Amino acid sequence: MDTETRMAEEAKLVEEAIRLEYRSKLKFKRVGTIIVLGFTMLGFAAVVVGVMGGVFGPWTGEVGAAFVSGMFLIVFVYAVCQAINWRCPRCAGRFGAQRNPRFCSNCGVRLRE
Repeated sequence: MDTETRMAEEAKLVEEAIRLEYRSKLKFKRVGTIIVLGFTMLGFAAVVVGVMGGVFGPWTGEVGAAFVSGMFLIVFVYAVCQAINWRCPRCAGRFGAQRNPRFCSNCGVRLRE
């Protein structure tokens, strides 16, 4: 096997490894989003039911407002962290607002088919 052929095969293997790493990170990101949003919705529903049922007594308004504010804060912090940590596996450049890019806008590596 000559060097050009071997280099081409190695480049294909590297690109495939990058795509696999990207898929893994994308799956982790999606699962994390589902978990955070699921717990937020569950907590919000629990507070609504508690407030409507008068479970919190005289603090009903304060508890509801604090909980809803806390949930929005958690979702906001999670979204910011995801945006900051969403990077290309090859060049570590940020994707920014792109949710599921085909190519890295910084280095041009193909991330998905």
